[in-house]
Amino acid sequence: MRVTNVAKFFDKSDLRDAYSAARLGRGQLDLFDDAKREGTTVARRILSTVANWLPPARRVLSIAGQDWIIGERHPDQFLGQTIRARHILHRSDGLADLLTGFQLLTAGDVGVQAHAARLWVKDIKDVSTTYDLQSQYLVYLSDTENPAQGGFVRFAGGSVLLIRNIYTSVAGFKVLECSELEPAALQTVSLVLQGSTYNPVTEAFTAAPAVNVPAVITRFLDDYEFKNEKMPDAYIGDLRVRLRAVDAPGLHPGDTITYLSKTWKILSADPRDDATVSLHVRPAV
Repeated sequence: MRVTNVAKFFDKSDLRDAYSAARLGRGQLDLFDDAKREGTTVARRILSTVANWLPPARRVLSIAGQDWIIGERHPDQFLGQTIRARHILHRSDGLADLLTGFQLLTAGDVGVQAHAARLWVKDIKDVSTTYDLQSQYLVYLSDTENPAQGGFVRFAGGSVLLIRNIYTSVAGFKVLECSELEPAALQTVSLVLQGSTYNPVTEAFTAAPAVNVPAVITRFLDDYEFKNEKMPDAYIGDLRVRLRAVDAPGLHPGDTITYLSKTWKILSADPRDDATVSLHVRPAV
């Protein structure tokens, strides 16, 4: 009797692709042990399969009614022969939307939907601009997903996280360091460009009309990227506003927006790689 056949006899759990529900064979989960949980809200398990088993393309399995993101693969050997493969699993919290800034600001755009797990890390304060607490999260994805730094993750229920950093964990998962946005971060602001149009008939200038555009309102440092030493410093009350570049053609420092019934002066406008522009704004005197 071969050891591989003995081990295979205990593969009784159906393995299915979490995205397509296609059956991918059978395997066996290790017995659940709460002492092996990692972190306050993270549950991981180990899946054992035959040595030549291949995970689905997007590396998320559905097992016994739960969805699991697949991490690193480790071979099990006996007498120098690989007889099994063991896979680290991280439980998914369900489908989330991976979005660029442009997609987040476009109504109905869901970007790329992917299974994700969210772990609260801590609450922080940026006392240079506000005394309000802000939650920081780690979001786990399979390593096949390709979110962008500066992009967003939107979970069911409407919670939106801003991606601050991306790295790969030692367990083989893609990890996003994120800041949670305020529930009212998605707003419509009134944009006023200071440019004017000359009418040769009346020999007068016509001011540009206000335009209502979708925006993401964040704390100043959340969406901050250092460009040069001449960039204006932040003061208490300053914000950053992300707009689609197509909604603000010809925008320059000195233009204004109206938000929360207040007028805000645009101090700088930083273009981003996702066809958006990030504005540093301050209440106008």
